[in-house]
Amino acid sequence: MKTFTEHINEETETIKQFLKTQNNIEIKEIKNEGYSRYDFDFISGTTGNPFKIYGVCEAKTRNSNSNDYGDTGVLIELDKLNSICKEVTSKKEENINGDYRPYYLSKYNDVTYLFNLEKCQLGNIIFKRCPKTSSIDGNTEWIDKACFLLNPKDAIIKIYND
Repeated sequence: MKTFTEHINEETETIKQFLKTQNNIEIKEIKNEGYSRYDFDFISGTTGNPFKIYGVCEAKTRNSNSNDYGDTGVLIELDKLNSICKEVTSKKEENINGDYRPYYLSKYNDVTYLFNLEKCQLGNIIFKRCPKTSSIDGNTEWIDKACFLLNPKDAIIKIYND
């Protein structure tokens, strides 16, 4: 079982790998820490107009293939979704002229997805057995969490991993 620091480092590596493949996305800041509402923010210059999009993004690294559990989508916890949306709301209030949007980056062994959460059809809430927290000592308690399954077809970027 990974320590909390190893878990954070793995997700930081996921963020860096993703950004290497995206020439038009510039990292603003990586906040990948246990107490942060989200993992990183970025600026995108590929809007088709002179305005830039400011992305607030949660990243999740999964050590499995995208179809290993038979799920019909990409899991996002309701708490994570709410945290990202609260942060976007706060940033919009502070920066009236900024175009802030919520994103979710999910990396599996076989594929990485980036979702614009404003454009996803969330469907029904499901309850999944998930780790309560990222375990520091390997003793993970499992609890039921409210989640959504994002449709992989809703991803705005899809990268097949080597």
